[in-house]
Amino acid sequence: MPMRFCVYAICRNLRLFEPFMVLFLLLGMQYPIAHVGLLLGYQRLVWAILEIPGGIITDRFGRRSGLISSFIFNLIAFVLLGYCQQSQGHLAWVMVGLTIMGLGESLRSGTHKAMMLHWAQLHDREHDIDEVMATARVFSKVTAGVSAILGGMLLWLTASFTSLFYISAGVCILGAGLIASYPRSLDHSFDEKPVEKANTEQTKTQAKPATWLGKLGILGTPGLGAMLISSMLFESQIKVAIAYLQPFLALGFDRSDVAVVGGVGGLGIGLYFLVQDTLPGLCATQGKRLKKRYQGVVKANAVIYAATCMVMLAAVTSLWMNWAWPGLIAMVFLAGLQNLRRPLFVVGLDKFMHKPWRATTLSVESLGRCILYSISVSLGGFLAQWDALRSVYLLLAVLICMGLIPVIKTLNSPQSQ
Repeated sequence: MPMRFCVYAICRNLRLFEPFMVLFLLLGMQYPIAHVGLLLGYQRLVWAILEIPGGIITDRFGRRSGLISSFIFNLIAFVLLGYCQQSQGHLAWVMVGLTIMGLGESLRSGTHKAMMLHWAQLHDREHDIDEVMATARVFSKVTAGVSAILGGMLLWLTASFTSLFYISAGVCILGAGLIASYPRSLDHSFDEKPVEKANTEQTKTQAKPATWLGKLGILGTPGLGAMLISSMLFESQIKVAIAYLQPFLALGFDRSDVAVVGGVGGLGIGLYFLVQDTLPGLCATQGKRLKKRYQGVVKANAVIYAATCMVMLAAVTSLWMNWAWPGLIAMVFLAGLQNLRRPLFVVGLDKFMHKPWRATTLSVESLGRCILYSISVSLGGFLAQWDALRSVYLLLAVLICMGLIPVIKTLNSPQSQ
């Protein structure tokens, strides 16, 4: 299974269009940057609206079928978006594609991690599941880096974003086939381990809350809310920061009279994202050292969050001073901290979660990330059009630093020990 987890990471992240999604809307479809921000925010808003229902459905009716459906919906969305660029389709069709993509992502997010946690519980691997997740994340980020350079080469050779979407759609077929090969025991968490007969009724009661509101009531667990809020702020703002790097890099190439679509500028952007994804991806494997040094995943998470705030402030300062290279290097460090933190966070969150509803809890975290991403990326588009990209990064720095408050609160929870 650990090998299949890594193959899933490859299928999930072999999306050649992703490092160029903003540029696809900005240059390929020729929308103003304010409209681009709204479209990206719309896609995440659809994702957010469907997130909790998607998590509950996959927990209740089967995580494998949920992930297979996710790949199928994404395949349809990628083909439609590729056709829109090929035919300069109407805005309405672009929105349909983004809607289907949001639906697919709502069924995916949190589901695979829930399966990994459940597999660890079934096979007594809870002590090192963070290392398994870290290894899978290395495959994930290296694949994303390879996707970036391949996408850049295709953009250079074809002067079109179409092939990036079509190839990504083809990979979805492989992903659906892989998930179909997963054992049925990972579909649910209701029968986690053999238990004593005397505890059977108690286990059933714990595994199946009486109502859906009762299922969501598990979020009232002390410390869980604070941990979720800090992660929502962290992940959403980092992702917005990386998204707006695309027009930042494109602007730099434009000032140097280097074309992005049909020129080496696209290859240059792909090369940068290759570095930003691959090198930081290796940071994920260092989590065990940090966990050991700070005697637990929760404290290690807090240290990473504080370091991220400092690096984000350094990146913003560089942008305001027009120091392009220090700012880009700082963004690589931010990506590294994100990759270092994520496996530790998921394992730390598992200390607070109600085990049978892991996918639902992770979907709540994803819901918050989607909402915050939607707001930030939409507002960022207007800020970029009104002033400059530096104002966008200032906003993101303020929001991510606000997450230090719930991080400190989490440290005071009994589960952090």
